[in-house]
Amino acid sequence: MLVRSPHAHARITSVDLEPAKQAKGVIAAWTMAELRADGVGHIPFPPLFKRADGSPMAAPPRTPLAEGKVFYVGQPVAAIVAETRVQAQDAADLVSIDYEDLPCVVDAKAAIAPNAPQVWQRRRET
Repeated sequence: MLVRSPHAHARITSVDLEPAKQAKGVIAAWTMAELRADGVGHIPFPPLFKRADGSPMAAPPRTPLAEGKVFYVGQPVAAIVAETRVQAQDAADLVSIDYEDLPCVVDAKAAIAPNAPQVWQRRRET
């Protein structure tokens, strides 16, 4: 069972998995911090295209669970494995996540406007 973000763009300020880990039937519960501690890193993604100047396209890091920020509604933040689906859902309901909302846009025209909020920091052109 995945616990997903209700925010389009937000900083994750805290995650408390302990009540979920103690719930009946729970085998494991993870955030990206636990996955990192177990050696899980970014999901490899080869740059498929080149920029006009021939340099590789921008490819932001991809992780199985959000790390520090969420970038879209529904992005997985925590994962729960339990003996049954119902137990996993019950445990997921116990996960406490605090977010700090960040600016976002949901309109294509607004997204290209000067000073529009950016999900990924633009790489400086040199």
